[in-house]
Amino acid sequence: MRKMATPPARRYIISFIAISASALLLIIVVRFNTNDHIPTTSIQHSTQQQFTRRLSEEIIPGPILNEQIIQDEPSQQSPLSPEEIQEKHIKQYLGGLYPKVDRQFHPLYLRDTLHPRTIDPKWGEVVDGDIPFFWHIPKASGSTMKNIMNFCFNLKRAEKVYGEASINEVRPNVINMDVSSPEGLKHAFDTNLLNENIIDVLVSNYFTSGSALFTPQHHGRAFTIMRHPIDLAESLFYYRRKASWEPSYRRDWNKITFAQYVASDEYIGNWMVHQLTGTMPWVELTEAHLEQAKSVLQAKVFVGISSQMDETVRQLKQYFHWMETQPFCVFNYLHSTPTNSNSHPKLERGGEQWMLVAEREKWDMSLYYYALELFAEQRERFPPEDKGSEALVSVMDNHH
Repeated sequence: MRKMATPPARRYIISFIAISASALLLIIVVRFNTNDHIPTTSIQHSTQQQFTRRLSEEIIPGPILNEQIIQDEPSQQSPLSPEEIQEKHIKQYLGGLYPKVDRQFHPLYLRDTLHPRTIDPKWGEVVDGDIPFFWHIPKASGSTMKNIMNFCFNLKRAEKVYGEASINEVRPNVINMDVSSPEGLKHAFDTNLLNENIIDVLVSNYFTSGSALFTPQHHGRAFTIMRHPIDLAESLFYYRRKASWEPSYRRDWNKITFAQYVASDEYIGNWMVHQLTGTMPWVELTEAHLEQAKSVLQAKVFVGISSQMDETVRQLKQYFHWMETQPFCVFNYLHSTPTNSNSHPKLERGGEQWMLVAEREKWDMSLYYYALELFAEQRERFPPEDKGSEALVSVMDNHH
């Protein structure tokens, strides 16, 4: 049985400092203090009003990764004030919504991973109303996992395909609603999407904002698939310089190498720790941020590992009580029809450039290795049903 981490509240508050210990801290705290479990202060009202102002500039869909926050500087003709520009950046990076939290500053309406499911004793079906929440880390087998949930487990999700948002099913098991941008998340929150009972799983890159969509009627059960941070950084770099169809496309990166990118001031790492702690990329992370990220991951997120996808999906099937709609469906998606694969050069493990990236990703590296430990613990809780026919899988991949 693992110990539940209970860091002091002040640690988590520290993790939300973005520019100073005054203005941004109040912005984050006011959103987290909207429940009965944590007291509010009398000076938060004006800060809350700042966050409800409508922005006139378009928000780029999806999470803003690394350098985009720095690059998105206001032009001389911008009608936004510096405070509004900062507010826009925060909204873009974290999604603009903040969940109610408990005294450990964990999202209140995300179930603890140790919380048992409620099963109908007669039919053996899950009846607790909880909705899986896939925190999609970019370039970490997310597209493959979405296809598996769609076609192998017959799970319906929200994803904006075209036109205006609607509850219409525009593709098999895909509802035409956006939960991958701040604007879409706000619309989903305002329309109480999860209480409409039209989706089976929520998928979003935004952890805090995605968590804010869950309600007392429909708690979330979060899971994610993590990838070694250096592999992740490499894959994102090469993908974004060729993916012209993506909002995050960077044609100019074709003129530089990955090593030059990492050595530049543009590169800002540790995306996972930033997202789990609600911390902006210009904030210098500390051990306190890492410990809070570990605490949230341990308590609220069922962990998969991208280099161990067979074992990841096996554990998820047991944890969520998913059943395959047809034999070998998962196997085929994992081994015969990989989705959105991205071949690219790789750094030599332990080499000079590899070590440079490791240093710049040191907090995510620590979180990843901690996730491997959680993954091993999950296997003990959800062992293979037929150990004789299932090969034992090492949870320590070739990067450990």
